[in-house]
Amino acid sequence: MKVGARDFLTKPVSMERLTEVLLGSPEEGPPAKTLEPLEDRDIDDLAVRTSLARNEHEYIEYVLNRCNGNISKAADWLGIHRQSLQRKLKKFPPRR
Repeated sequence: MKVGARDFLTKPVSMERLTEVLLGSPEEGPPAKTLEPLEDRDIDDLAVRTSLARNEHEYIEYVLNRCNGNISKAADWLGIHRQSLQRKLKKFPPRR
């Protein structure tokens, strides 16, 4: 959330300084950047995340089948650690 050198915060930061940087101080004027309002199409990200999770799960199942159920080989194929794959499988156990 830095706009330039004037927004650099050193730690620890006071609440007053943080507020100045986020809202702009009276001397500096308003912040240089503002966010655009969201459109309706931007709000529907829950469906996108759900679809992404489903696609990820289906791809993991595909790779597991190609590796004959070997989690270590599947993790190598996917480019992730074996434990990461096991955590994903706990969330969505493979269909049998």
